[in-house]
Amino acid sequence: MSEENFELYLESARSAKKLFKKKRYDGWQSFCASISPDVSPSEVWRNIRRFRSAYNNSPSSKLPLTLADQFMDHLAPPSVPEQAFPPLSIPAYISDDQTGLNAPFSLIELKGVLNNVKDSTPGDDGIPYSFLKNLSDRVLMLYLNIINSIMISGCIPKSWITQSIIPILKDNKPADDPSSYRPIVLSSVLMKTAEHLVKIRLEWFLESKNLLATSQFGFRKSRSTMDSLGIFTTDIRLAFSNNESIVATFLDISSAYDNVLISVLRGKLLCLDVPTTDSVKLYYQYAQRKIH
Repeated sequence: MSEENFELYLESARSAKKLFKKKRYDGWQSFCASISPDVSPSEVWRNIRRFRSAYNNSPSSKLPLTLADQFMDHLAPPSVPEQAFPPLSIPAYISDDQTGLNAPFSLIELKGVLNNVKDSTPGDDGIPYSFLKNLSDRVLMLYLNIINSIMISGCIPKSWITQSIIPILKDNKPADDPSSYRPIVLSSVLMKTAEHLVKIRLEWFLESKNLLATSQFGFRKSRSTMDSLGIFTTDIRLAFSNNESIVATFLDISSAYDNVLISVLRGKLLCLDVPTTDSVKLYYQYAQRKIH
């Protein structure tokens, strides 16, 4: 590269940086002007996080080998034996139950999932959601047949359950502490799409059978923590008006999702009368994951 070309490159880079900064500012101003009482809080916070991430330059680092080993031990403690999940037998016969939970997934269900997902960083296979969205019905049916075969056999391609973990240093946290990093997981969208299909089926089953407590607000459609906050506020006001006391307990469980035992989860599903075949499907999906 000549000196003249290098100067042109620097000038172009400065212009691009200035333009991006202006676009971010204009976008923020436009977003603020669009906020009204009709806009849902979730939409507001989603946009705030989007703009915040645009300015957040927290480095995703390549950790030193020793720290990387400690980080992996933090995610998957070495005390957990490799054979923590005993092999399960897949039922040879899949019952035609009345719930429809065991029925093969349909093309309508698959398209419904793809219509409601947005592109994100793909997994190791490099396949984004947009690739699946643009497939013909014929190719989608081939993909759907693979998913349905997996759900029956429990045999999942290794590339589908291999995940890359990118450590992101949290704000104002020491860089030499493994717990200071937030793990960002890059998974295959082929597997995530299959998970969406199972999730929707399970949500329908649990809600239609009223298997979840009425006091359960998290992770449910049309419910949020605002509902529980409203009930809590009402209880406080009633206690005040009746000259009574009220006690509340707040728990923040560290790494709650990371420490879910798959075998225990399967047992809970069986207790909720989720068909055995489906609980086995979930077991195989999550117990065989690989990270690197």
